[in-house]
Amino acid sequence: MPVVTFSRWFFVAHLLVFALPALAIAGDAPSDTLTGKELVGSWWTPRNESRIEFFEKGGKYFGRIAWMLPAAEHLLDNNNPYPAKRGERRLGMVIFQNFRFDGDDEWVGGTVYNPDDGRTYSAKFSLESKNRLRVRGFFGISLLGRTEIFVRQ
Repeated sequence: MPVVTFSRWFFVAHLLVFALPALAIAGDAPSDTLTGKELVGSWWTPRNESRIEFFEKGGKYFGRIAWMLPAAEHLLDNNNPYPAKRGERRLGMVIFQNFRFDGDDEWVGGTVYNPDDGRTYSAKFSLESKNRLRVRGFFGISLLGRTEIFVRQ
């Protein structure tokens, strides 16, 4: 029976501690050849208060509020700058509009409407992994904004 030395155990332990997490991360990473369709589907907002359904139409990408917490389902768009729209329900509202896939790794050129304050912001998306979407909303330039992470349902 072979004798297992401490150095062999130490090597195996290091392999398990450092290599296996790296393989798990690599398995969750987005593909090197994105097509743009990876955005399509349901994504939870950062605090799991609502779910956004992203879809493609005519080469552009949009996102609508597909689900809200039951207490918020009947909220109206009271802060909309257009008085005629203030009576509309938030549920089903398209809040992400006109994004295009840049052919590399981002969806750009679109806007996001925030019904909480009634303002529309520029935005862009990128995949942090196949199940994590980095959403950057900004005013003017990207430096003047906020990034949030959406998680695929």
